[in-house]
Amino acid sequence: MKSGYNNPRRGPQKNKSKNKYVLAFFSLVALVGILILWNFSSIPALHPYSVDAAYLPEPTYGPVRYEIAPVTPQARTQNPVQAQSDPNQNPIIKPTQNSQQSYLPALPTYGVPPTIAPGVPINPIPTVPGSNSTVDSTAYPVIFDKPVYTQPVAPISVKNGQLVDGIGARFFLAGVNYEGATDRAWVMWNNDRFDPALIQKDFAAATAGGYNTVRIFVQTQLRDDILKGDFSKLDKVLELARSNNLFILLTFADYDEMDLRKLSKVNALVAERYVNQPYMLGYDLKNEPNFVHIAGAIYPDSVQPPFQTDLLIKTYGERMNQTAADAYRRTNVGWHTVGAALDSRLGYYAANAYVLYEEYLGDASTWAVKNGTTTLDYMSSPEAQGKWKVFLDAANGTLQAWYDSLLNPIRQFDKNKPVTAGFNSTFWARLSAGDSLSFVSIHRYAPSGTDGLKTTFAVMDALKRAFPGRPVCLEEFGYSNSDYSGRATSSLTTAAHETALWLYMYGKGFAGGYKWMLRNFSIGANVYENNFGLSDDNNNPKPAFFAARAILRMTDANRAPSGDFNTLEDSDNGNINYFWTSGNSFFGNSASFKNSRVQLDQKERAPWAVWWPSNGLGQVYVITSSPAHVTLDLRAFFPSWNPKLAPVLQVQDGQAPSVDRTAAGLLSFDATAGTVYTVSLPVPPATFARTESLGGSNTLYFKETGHNLSNSFKRFWEQRSGSTLLGMPISEEFQEGGLTVQYFERARLEYHPEYSGTSAEVQLGLLGRLVSAGRRESDAPFKTIVAFPNSTDRIYFKETGHSLSTGFKVFWEKYGGLTQFGYPISEEFTEINPVDGKTYNVQYFERGRLEYHPEAKGTPFEIQVGLLGMQVLKARGWIQ
Repeated sequence: MKSGYNNPRRGPQKNKSKNKYVLAFFSLVALVGILILWNFSSIPALHPYSVDAAYLPEPTYGPVRYEIAPVTPQARTQNPVQAQSDPNQNPIIKPTQNSQQSYLPALPTYGVPPTIAPGVPINPIPTVPGSNSTVDSTAYPVIFDKPVYTQPVAPISVKNGQLVDGIGARFFLAGVNYEGATDRAWVMWNNDRFDPALIQKDFAAATAGGYNTVRIFVQTQLRDDILKGDFSKLDKVLELARSNNLFILLTFADYDEMDLRKLSKVNALVAERYVNQPYMLGYDLKNEPNFVHIAGAIYPDSVQPPFQTDLLIKTYGERMNQTAADAYRRTNVGWHTVGAALDSRLGYYAANAYVLYEEYLGDASTWAVKNGTTTLDYMSSPEAQGKWKVFLDAANGTLQAWYDSLLNPIRQFDKNKPVTAGFNSTFWARLSAGDSLSFVSIHRYAPSGTDGLKTTFAVMDALKRAFPGRPVCLEEFGYSNSDYSGRATSSLTTAAHETALWLYMYGKGFAGGYKWMLRNFSIGANVYENNFGLSDDNNNPKPAFFAARAILRMTDANRAPSGDFNTLEDSDNGNINYFWTSGNSFFGNSASFKNSRVQLDQKERAPWAVWWPSNGLGQVYVITSSPAHVTLDLRAFFPSWNPKLAPVLQVQDGQAPSVDRTAAGLLSFDATAGTVYTVSLPVPPATFARTESLGGSNTLYFKETGHNLSNSFKRFWEQRSGSTLLGMPISEEFQEGGLTVQYFERARLEYHPEYSGTSAEVQLGLLGRLVSAGRRESDAPFKTIVAFPNSTDRIYFKETGHSLSTGFKVFWEKYGGLTQFGYPISEEFTEINPVDGKTYNVQYFERGRLEYHPEAKGTPFEIQVGLLGMQVLKARGWIQ
């Protein structure tokens, strides 16, 4: 899709009618006045919906039985990966900058140290709040805000037919298309419309929705800036993406330019600048290239694409003579299909190729109907390989020349970033030249109902078969909340259709997709195009936002693809009914649902989700798109749960409801539409039980607690005064929140393989923030104080609005300061210790709690690090 102003070509099949092109021309002419009044620097190219006809029989979705059991993390049976070198001797590598290149405006990995005497810190490199640790996504007992992640990440790459992250785990493209804020879509780069504050607001909304990547477009103003060497706008957008933990997929050439030499120059400049920028996920060579962009393009002098030769005329005969071809290319239809960029003779060859292209598509449609399959499958059929082999080889050769002309300049500077091309034509997407791409992309805007969904499924399946070594991405999809006449389509109906697509992509192992689009285009002239947003004209989230969020959070927690539809059928008023299940989730679009684990009653048919992370840590997530009454059988979810240990209901984006709980393990509550509810159960993983020594020179065994300490965690413990600051291990290593972690009496250690060999490969968890979550707004010691000038005995931290003084200050400075404890997040105050029941003077920091023990006055134990590791695990019921 390219524009919200006018799009006459959107429909379920490829438009072959000249009348429609003429209508498109007059529609565009009628809009010129409006566009001038809006002061657009150029008319953006349209985002037409033009998918080649694809016919297939309806798939049969029979009953599916799933054996579902919770997965409990097990203790490691071998030592963790040996670090390549001593982490404290290898600082984190930061991107270098020089006068020629400056990839991003400053967003420091390291914060500025406070103006205090350094004391004797173990590692003097301070960090910004929260940057040296990842808060686990299974926080207990209450949910807290995840800090902005500002450390560099490893780039996304392709491995074994999958997109993977820096540690080799599947990376599911939870993407959204973005053309700018709702009042400036398609002109967001214009000098008078570029607004970082609005972009930040929109990127924050994307992150809140569970999205991990945003697709943006190079339009004329940004192109002109790049050619002048001005990357300030694109740098800023990447900075905002990084601050919101979003990757950027950059689509080149979202404007009319037929000279590939000019396009390749922009590609090369961008690739050179961002070669070391991991938040630039990759590049899309052009949005929705079609025959005119590929066969009608001007190629470098050394390149001669087959469609611009007489090969097809010699093989199939002349379909259009020179005079007719010249006249055709002067018409509006000819300008859109073959173009006017070529000289007379090359245009003659291309015009004849276009006629054959239309004949081929006609044969493909006839064959697909006859055989009950898709036009993509026709390409490899004996019929096509007989009659159309020369044509298909020529088409493939022409597309390969187009790829090479645009891709090689990128690879000259960046040999690794994934590159794709966003086709809305299955013909071009299916050609085997697609093996030159890192992943294959297709755009689909199908009619509502299960027929449209199943056709999209079949198209994606066909591409997956055609490119077994390439990830396949649904790069544009979505459903508008209005038809062309302005008649509204229920937001619950569109949410259900889009949810079904997300579920299919995840369950079948596709690369993911990019929803069209983040915001409505409220001032556009085409009411249909204006209403694809995840939010309405007032930027209020639609049900599609909440329904997708449930899926995307599940895909992030459970990376391995699994699941399928048990039911997928048409319902009333254009809606659908589905039930999708995997080993650890139920997703449906219904008013009510009941099985052995959950009973759910909504006010109306709407998407809902119940899922639980595969880490086995005793959590169930619930989200509905309509007000609902929910009952969960907790024993059915987690048979090992002890009913004497009460579950905790956590709430995001809403008020905590009243909860009914029975001795039989049933928990009921009323759910508000769009709110994420998390039920956390004290289910003790086996990894907390006492175990035997693993042995070996790289392992310490603590008989006092019955746990092992090995390799990287062992080195960290030994280098950081482990017995004083961390305590003894009270668990084995296990997976939590996507990381290998180990709990100690006073702390949690996290292993970050993306920083292997650096001082950041082992990091301290933010247990201070975890156990104090919820107190920052209500308890006086956690509220910020008025700033004051620093002195020898007392300092103020503007980063958190808290101070540090006297004995706690001395201890903090001596044992590592920011690196070990983080910033203070409370003032000093008195409280009852939840571990031993005694009263102490305490102060909370991001990574821990300091306690004053008067009974040990005058000894090294006068000030101690609180037993937060024990406190967290006792609260979860995992240790006694």
